[in-house]
Amino acid sequence: MVVGIKTNRANDNIVECENNNIASKCNDKLYSYEEALTLAGHGAYSRRLLLLLSLALLAMGLDMFGFSVAVAGCGCELQLTHRQRGILNSMPFAGPILMSYAWGYISDTAGRRRSLLAAMLGAFSCSALGSFAPNWIVLGVMKLIGTSFGMAACLGVVAARLSALAGVNLLAAGLHVACQSTFATLGLFIFN
Repeated sequence: MVVGIKTNRANDNIVECENNNIASKCNDKLYSYEEALTLAGHGAYSRRLLLLLSLALLAMGLDMFGFSVAVAGCGCELQLTHRQRGILNSMPFAGPILMSYAWGYISDTAGRRRSLLAAMLGAFSCSALGSFAPNWIVLGVMKLIGTSFGMAACLGVVAARLSALAGVNLLAAGLHVACQSTFATLGLFIFN
């Protein structure tokens, strides 16, 4: 993929081409996508997007792995057998397995931002409704639907958005991995 960018020789600013005829208007140089990302650099938007996507990933991780703590806590109240506890603890993992491909298609066709917002709203709604579950079956169904929305969409969209931001810049890619692993480690320390 080639992007048309013309550099202004006076002050080395990047200016956009005026029309669609890139070859005639931008005769200085044509840059590839990775070169254009490297030339443009990472600004406040990239840092804010990295923070928000890392927080979304942290929220989905806490929702998925924190459910085992909730199952242990509600075991006596709902009078759960070991079999029922095992079924409930497997629900957060079944949701992403069932819906990951569907959310990949949705994010590619409807847009990553729109699909991430819909998925996070759906996951929050199902988690909120699941907290009022009268029995273990309703709790399990709400968790299955919630992780089908949240975790299945969040992992694919976050990875795609962050890889588009990083390009071939290894420092930026390292920053993205470091930020995600920091939030994942923070999530593990919260529940241990």
